[in-house]
Amino acid sequence: MPSTHIVVETAWPGSSLHLVSADLAPSSPSIRQAEAEAFALIAQDGPVIAGGDWKAVPATDPEPGVDHIDPMEVRHELDRSAAYALEEAGFIDVAAHLGDLRPTVGHVSGPRYRRDRIYTTLPPEAIASYQVVTEYEPASPHRPIVATFDLDAVKDRAK
Repeated sequence: MPSTHIVVETAWPGSSLHLVSADLAPSSPSIRQAEAEAFALIAQDGPVIAGGDWKAVPATDPEPGVDHIDPMEVRHELDRSAAYALEEAGFIDVAAHLGDLRPTVGHVSGPRYRRDRIYTTLPPEAIASYQVVTEYEPASPHRPIVATFDLDAVKDRAK
């Protein structure tokens, strides 16, 4: 479930934006799915931008290579049920929407895929940019990600 949830009051009356930091259950696909389904409850109160470690493969990305990796180590990471639940609740995978499928994990060890993601319920035209921050020698097994949103697109819809 969300590790942080911030509600931002917007300049246009009657509208707020929810910023959520997520770190879903690492070893249980069923708990991850329930946590992802709970994001629909947050979205009922207004637009959401949620980013974090989703602990598993995204809904539409290709299967990551798992050659030479113990199947028991990655079995839980290959489950897409939480990602499907987010998309069913109306969340857009920002990187997938923009066509950037660069992996955020797997550059040190394990399967390479987009485990760290940003989702939003903002309209697609509000998604301005996305990038994976790379460095010569990663200090973490995760690559940081950054997205930019054009909130004027939300303001125009709020009228």
